Amino acid sequence: MNHSARLFLWLALATVALKAQSTLPTASQPIPNQALTTTGDAVMLDLRNYFTLSGVSGQIVQFSTVLGKINVELYASDAPENVANFLSYVAADAYANTIVHRSEPGFVIQGGGYLANNTLSAIARPTMAKLEYKLPNIRGTIAMARGSDINSASCEWYFNLVDNTTTLGPANGGGYTVFGRVIGSGMTVVDAIAALPRVNLGSPFTVLPLYNYTSGDTPAVSNLVSMSSIRTVPAFPATAGQAAVANFSVSTENSSAAIATVSGSQLTITPGAMGTARITVRATDSNGNVATSAFDAVVTQGAVVAPTIVAQPQSVTVLARSTVALAVAATGTPLPTFQWRKDGLAINGATEAQLLLPEAVVADTGSYTVAVTNSGGTAISSAATVSLASGDPSRLANLSVRASVVSGKTLIVGFVTNGTKDILVRAVGPGLSFIIPNYYENPLLELYNPADALIATNDDWGASLEPTFDRVGAFRLPANSKDAALLRAVDGKHSAHLKGTGSNIALVEVYDAGTGMTPRLINVSARNSVGIGSDILIAGFVVDGPVAKTLLIRGVGAKLAQLGVTGALTDPKLTVFDEVAGVKRAENDSWSISSADAAARVGAFPLDAGSKDAAVLVTLPPGRYTAQVAGAGSSTGEALVEVYEVP
Repeated sequence: MNHSARLFLWLALATVALKAQSTLPTASQPIPNQALTTTGDAVMLDLRNYFTLSGVSGQIVQFSTVLGKINVELYASDAPENVANFLSYVAADAYANTIVHRSEPGFVIQGGGYLANNTLSAIARPTMAKLEYKLPNIRGTIAMARGSDINSASCEWYFNLVDNTTTLGPANGGGYTVFGRVIGSGMTVVDAIAALPRVNLGSPFTVLPLYNYTSGDTPAVSNLVSMSSIRTVPAFPATAGQAAVANFSVSTENSSAAIATVSGSQLTITPGAMGTARITVRATDSNGNVATSAFDAVVTQGAVVAPTIVAQPQSVTVLARSTVALAVAATGTPLPTFQWRKDGLAINGATEAQLLLPEAVVADTGSYTVAVTNSGGTAISSAATVSLASGDPSRLANLSVRASVVSGKTLIVGFVTNGTKDILVRAVGPGLSFIIPNYYENPLLELYNPADALIATNDDWGASLEPTFDRVGAFRLPANSKDAALLRAVDGKHSAHLKGTGSNIALVEVYDAGTGMTPRLINVSARNSVGIGSDILIAGFVVDGPVAKTLLIRGVGAKLAQLGVTGALTDPKLTVFDEVAGVKRAENDSWSISSADAAARVGAFPLDAGSKDAAVLVTLPPGRYTAQVAGAGSSTGEALVEVYEVP
């Protein structure tokens, strides 16, 4: 067989392979029936384990056009340089608001080169790719446009409307690089664009397709076939709201037995009464193709454990017009419900573990209790009184974060002041020798400003800081130890980084070293790894002043994954302890909506509905506390602990 014959056979086989594969959403394996109990936990399933895009293994990009979405699988192994070049334009968002500027029915539609502004302008073309002809230009493939120079492909691409194997093959100046194919039924969108009327506005817009256009009218920008974006997407979304080829939905028959909800690709089945619920999951791609899978959730009677209150609401004295948050924590099976009472009378709508009194006034003073109820009985909390006072506000006087720091890793503590304030920052290792033997040997302390620029550093602290240690109540460090400390006037958001030589237990402390209650620290936070047992993330803080202070305290893990943090803790559990009284003051495993408004008020990033992140809103009297973040079910990973002042 001569070379031409072999090439013809190879192209024929490649064409058959490209045409043969289905790329629609498919139920790859049945979702098994689920056994739940009336008092048990919800069951969570990752639907990506049960659905697939048949025949798709490469990276996917999504073209969002005015006529619909086109999903394209890239052929990185066949055209690596052209795929990388194309993705460089995608990553730079260069294709946003570009148009299809060429439409030739029976041949191709072409775009990616011009912006739909008041005038049609070419996009910047900083990079080019060489010819990588390997695959035939059959219908449904996407290829790179180029000039007479075979290695001049830059940003423009085209979709093949028909089999252009011969027309755009090697005989035509060396051919054109196919670097992907349309998947699903996206060619219906491509064909719809090709069917639009066209006008000649002069080179290079001699065959410009127009949308919602009446022949004879003057073309407007709104008539151009534009695309809002071309972006990389997964087959199915990892989180709610993430763009993807296909999204999941769910319906339930007999929702009294179980309720099924879906967030991203996570299906959550929450048991109700005894019975069987038929649950149907649908994966619908952006062109309307649907794959379904149905299964039964069978709910039987579970064990009942009467509620027990593990953290009682606390009496507080606050300034008038300040926020008051009373909190209770309880256990029980099934999960208990809550009903708050004031002076013995039920408060309408007060049915969460936290009771919020915004802008407390005289009418809010009194005695509060909460009834915690499940099918096993009711527990009544101890009474917590709310009183008002006048005078200065209290402050967050100190944050200390103790964690196990591995060699080469940085422990980061952030803090925010609402004005210029003297702040004492310490990175302690050898100074912990009086309580632990396995301390971090030689910490280095760095201080960064709001622009993340290094503004101060210290390796070995100086004796001149001892009077400041005494004044703010910091324990003394051994003379000439390898601990680090610095005193600095700051304003706004800053971060302290502990790094250096060694590993094991280290402590980073931030003290309000100024005078007066304003300006003051209004937010402190720390991020580190959470392990098992005692190897958890512990943040100590001090409320200092004449009255109680309301704080939003969060343990964040699941959200960190969306922010680009690898190995994030998927299910953090947050506990707040009163270190003086030796009792638990608040606890949370999965945050509730009551903390969402407070998060918006203090500028904290929002948590996703239904996520496993933890948050409590609580008013604490002056004293010394710790916020401890552990992994539910002994899970491990990166976590963030945050303490915000709530006005």
